[in-house]
Amino acid sequence: MHSLRLRLTLSLFLTLFLFWIAGFAYQSVQLNRTQSSQWDAILQDIGLQMLATLSHDVLYTDDASAMPLVDPADLGALPAEQITFQVWEVGTGRLLLRSTTAPDTPLNANFHTGFSVHNLPDSGGWRVYSVSDKGHRFQVQVARSHDLLRKDYLHWVKGSLIFTLLIMLLQILIVWIVVRRSFKPVDSIRTTLQTRDPFDLTPLPPTRLPTELSPLIEAVNQLLRRLKTALDRERHFIADTAHELRTPLAALSTQAEIAARSRNPEDTEKALQKLLATAQTTSRLAEQFLAQARLDTIQSCEAPCQTDVPLHQIATVVARDLESSARRKQQRITLLLEPCQVNGHMDALGVLLRNLLENALRYTPEQGRIEVICRMAADQRVELSVADNGPGIPESEYERIFERFYRLANTPVAGSGIGLSLVQRIAHWHQAEIQCSTGLEGRGFRICILFGIVQQDTSR
Repeated sequence: MHSLRLRLTLSLFLTLFLFWIAGFAYQSVQLNRTQSSQWDAILQDIGLQMLATLSHDVLYTDDASAMPLVDPADLGALPAEQITFQVWEVGTGRLLLRSTTAPDTPLNANFHTGFSVHNLPDSGGWRVYSVSDKGHRFQVQVARSHDLLRKDYLHWVKGSLIFTLLIMLLQILIVWIVVRRSFKPVDSIRTTLQTRDPFDLTPLPPTRLPTELSPLIEAVNQLLRRLKTALDRERHFIADTAHELRTPLAALSTQAEIAARSRNPEDTEKALQKLLATAQTTSRLAEQFLAQARLDTIQSCEAPCQTDVPLHQIATVVARDLESSARRKQQRITLLLEPCQVNGHMDALGVLLRNLLENALRYTPEQGRIEVICRMAADQRVELSVADNGPGIPESEYERIFERFYRLANTPVAGSGIGLSLVQRIAHWHQAEIQCSTGLEGRGFRICILFGIVQQDTSR
């Protein structure tokens, strides 16, 4: 049973039904006891009144065939057909007086006084009250048939059953209405979601919701906000990729046409070199977009601080990967690394270091020098810096270079303007601080990133 509404309704119905059965059974038992006590009191009262009111003529008459009870109201009794009585002479066993419904045989054959139960062959069971005079010469026996007692009891049970069933049906109706109204906000939310546009990620309205549903709706709203953020990133990514790849792809097509139409070997060589440079730029741009998409995925799925990452080892691996690019321009990469660990994400920190080194290699001229430092700073933070002796960046541009797609004016080197924006995102994600300054030999450019949590690696 997966329906919460059905499970709740059936549970309440079953609980009400069980309590109804228990209450009805208890009430039936109590009624039976009360009814027996009341009838015993009535029988005793009638017997005592009859004994006190019997006349001398009645007691000593010879005609005792069938003397009816003249008026039960005079004896304070119920209608005559509901009460049976006999008056016996104990010594002789002679029936002196009886009601029209009384048998000819004694109701209480042993003539013991008090209450007793007897079963007669022709008339069934009886509840009998017997009382004698002081000399124990005469005895009045007043009785009521068990069939009449049972009939009264069943009549009460039938009336009570009908009444309680009506109450039960009313309770069921009230429970159903309450459950239905309680789930009305859930039905409203379901209708809202079913009629929404597939790309409508607006949070659900939290108004008029039960307290128990508020955490669930808040969790759903958080998920919708994350989905909206991811969808917006995807839209921006597709738009930016299409916009930035348009120019290099057009250049590739143009250079390819020039090389195909050229009949001069020198012109063909120049066109092929430009084609190769444009292809390299496009490839680098595609790599930057892929790194950005990967970072978006990491940020949306994981927390920024996952494990202790050996930052010096990442710097070593990235520098080795870029050694071939440095050799082509006769550049030298110097590593000044101390064993340091930061709490972060290894892949994201790898993207950060690769972008810093690629930028330094790209903008540093031939035979230039790049220096990578990983060490403990004076304020007990981990310092990671990449510096070069290239043309440098004006101090007034330090803030703008981290803007997406921003490139310095009159820059001869082709670039995408994405690398440093990724560096800033990763640094902020790790709650690190970025500082910019002059690079090596009083020129060039240096980026220093300071991580807040330090763990010294003493195993090396």
